[in-house]
Amino acid sequence: MSKWEVIFAGQSINIKIEDEEFMGQIKNGDLKLSGGCKLLCDLTVKTEIDDEYNVIKLEHHVFKVHGLKNKEEQLNLFS
Repeated sequence: MSKWEVIFAGQSINIKIEDEEFMGQIKNGDLKLSGGCKLLCDLTVKTEIDDEYNVIKLEHHVFKVHGLKNKEEQLNLFS
């Protein structure tokens, strides 16, 4: 499992990536990430609340990364 900080819905959040295949590709240099890359992934949010519905604990887990979109690919969507 690897901890990352990403932007999600306009906010900076901490996520845990549990996709070992994806992490192996990053470590081997098969995938290169840069600022502005988007993960196409399955994200699960785990929330613990108290009796008054106040958030006690919030965790974001990525179980599977299906692909990446870099800035250039995103810009090509508009051309």
